[in-house]
Amino acid sequence: MKLGLPVSSSGLRERKLASPGLPMSVASLFPLFDRAGAVRRVLLVEPGSSAVWWFDPAEARVCVPLFGPIRIDAPANAVRPLRARDQESLDDLWHFDPKWTLKEPRYDDVEAAPVLRASNCCEELPGTVTQVLFRRDLSRANGTMRREKGGYQWTRFPVTALPEGPRLLPILSGPGSKAGPWRLSPFWLRS
Repeated sequence: MKLGLPVSSSGLRERKLASPGLPMSVASLFPLFDRAGAVRRVLLVEPGSSAVWWFDPAEARVCVPLFGPIRIDAPANAVRPLRARDQESLDDLWHFDPKWTLKEPRYDDVEAAPVLRASNCCEELPGTVTQVLFRRDLSRANGTMRREKGGYQWTRFPVTALPEGPRLLPILSGPGSKAGPWRLSPFWLRS
């Protein structure tokens, strides 16, 4: 299998998509990977919209060329809108987004926003990682680019750099509820 040059995380931002049946024609792709670097889910985020979609790369064939649109060949209903019930499939997965796109206010009403915000590993990786590099079929994270000594250095994907175990707060349900840090109210404010 010919792997070719890897694609960087910044090379997946606001790209045209050439895939019939997808609900969008331009999207930023955020591969969600585990500690070993295997990509388990891929998020599709439309520019200027709060819509977040996802697919399992095992169910789709992805081709990310150096230039031109990204091709995603997936069966019908393989690309789905992200919902709170999808939280379990995102546990212990990470994405790399130094621009913190998913922290923008337009995503506040997305049901799984707290999970997505907690999965950004840009502050978890050691050193000054500027890019995560993926295989062109988005099946795995190959390595990282880090700024060192006035230049850049490629390193193999760090298996142990990311913490393991649960790190996500459960999503609260009901109108007006938002997941966030738990605080004890003073006794005079309790009813």
